[in-house]
Amino acid sequence: MGTDALDMMFRCQKEFGVRLTRADLSELLMKRKVTDPPDGVWTDIQVRDVVKWIENSLKNQEIQYEGDIFSGVQKVLMECLAADETEVVLDAWLVRDLGAE
Repeated sequence: MGTDALDMMFRCQKEFGVRLTRADLSELLMKRKVTDPPDGVWTDIQVRDVVKWIENSLKNQEIQYEGDIFSGVQKVLMECLAADETEVVLDAWLVRDLGAE
């Protein structure tokens, strides 16, 4: 995952008012390194991983987000990946299910 992951990170920063770094993103991707990644990528993560990442970042930075975090992540991923709302579910994989590059 390359530019789509960075785009997602920047959009999440804007949506949630949280500071995320490339190091944070890299750590998230390394934690979820899968043994059977899709062709052409070294890892894949699920929507639930992104939600947990945002929840932890908000908590660590003591930021109160008034909305539903999943809905915010869903919105970001729909915009970023041109995915349909019915596709962006907690169990969906960003690369293999939603087409992230």
